[in-house]
Amino acid sequence: MRDIKEIENRYEQRKNTQGKVNLFKKRYIVILILLIAIITNPSKERYKNKIVEIVDSSIGVSEYSSEKSTPHVDTLLDQILESYMNYSNYFLFSTISVEDKGTSKVVGFGAFGFIYIPDQLKEVLQSTE
Repeated sequence: MRDIKEIENRYEQRKNTQGKVNLFKKRYIVILILLIAIITNPSKERYKNKIVEIVDSSIGVSEYSSEKSTPHVDTLLDQILESYMNYSNYFLFSTISVEDKGTSKVVGFGAFGFIYIPDQLKEVLQSTE
């Protein structure tokens, strides 16, 4: 009889410690995901490159085309991006917004190394042709 109680006690102890181990594992996984998000957060330069890529594709200039834009056009585009676009870094993710008549509108979102710019911006660029 004593052996049965001892086995039951060991079983209860193991059951109690398993929950704690799983909780610690979950914490480490969450911390790891947060750390990866912080490290891979897109920079302002990556947003600029993505927007330049969208502008180039909307005007018909491909990466492999011989009709690359001139350095003057690239400098002008950089100045426009610097003056109208605001980069906000929230450590886990980042956004890019456009200032228009005193209001700010988010036009891009980035996290885990990926940048998402909605099709609305692409449509605006193509409609200006």
